[in-house]
Amino acid sequence: MNTIIERAENDWLFKGFAINAGFSASTGFVALLTPAYIADWPGWSRPEVPGPMASAVAAGVGTALVLFAARLGYLAWKGRVTALEARGIVAADLAWVTCTAGVLILRPDVLTGAGQWLLGALGLFVLSLAELKGFALRRRARDVTVGMA
Repeated sequence: MNTIIERAENDWLFKGFAINAGFSASTGFVALLTPAYIADWPGWSRPEVPGPMASAVAAGVGTALVLFAARLGYLAWKGRVTALEARGIVAADLAWVTCTAGVLILRPDVLTGAGQWLLGALGLFVLSLAELKGFALRRRARDVTVGMA
């Protein structure tokens, strides 16, 4: 059942959307406006990954983050979302965290020490946002179940 969630019944979910929108937009715009710097500083522009390719990846990630932020901002402003879309957003956050962990575990050599710390910190922040939204969804499910009993 794909129910509609309103802000009045689950404000924490929409606060999570707003925080995530702001964070994703800011990091996305930084990646879009300075892709060469973003590619070079953490170490992506190494001989294994040519600079132009790393810059293109940074710009692509920046674009995806800005689009994701736009959708989250719209949902936070509208105050209404389907439960399926809310779970999908949590899943997208968890996919980001999984990819981050994968890079840090499988290919830490493509990043500098600072890049590893930065990617790890970003991953932990996104994980905390996913947990905030997941908590809000679990709390809503509990409240709905208790209300039905």
